[in-house]
Amino acid sequence: MVMTLMIMLQTLLRQCIEKQASNVRKRKYTESFLQFDFTFQNYKGNEQPLCLICNELLTPESMKPSKLKRHLESKHVSYVNKPKEYFESLYKSLNKEEKKFLDKFMTVNEKYLLASYEVSYCIAKNKKPFTIGEDLVLPTAIKMVEILHGSKYGE
Repeated sequence: MVMTLMIMLQTLLRQCIEKQASNVRKRKYTESFLQFDFTFQNYKGNEQPLCLICNELLTPESMKPSKLKRHLESKHVSYVNKPKEYFESLYKSLNKEEKKFLDKFMTVNEKYLLASYEVSYCIAKNKKPFTIGEDLVLPTAIKMVEILHGSKYGE
């Protein structure tokens, strides 16, 4: 009987906590936050303010104009009197740099892809787990080096 009562209380407590969590109003990013030098980043389904100058990611609770302004005034004093257009241009330039960076490193190099397939082929051919070690890793690594840098480096 006492155990049943405890289980009921725990269930009620969980329901209350879930109800409170669902009632919490989550602020959404608006373009007006750009005047305080902030854009946003999605992290685990939550919009979090991201400072354009120092790239600091603040908590979702900081998505309030007063807190964003305080960050700007306390950490970036020299930027306080800058117009919104300045931060817009900073935002656009950072987006361009980020896109260039991703384009540079996200392209698939065919030699690396071929080397990866060769490793997979050797593993499947030997019918061994991928943790095989010395019997498989060394010959595969030699083949990878030959593919990537030529046959003289594989010897």
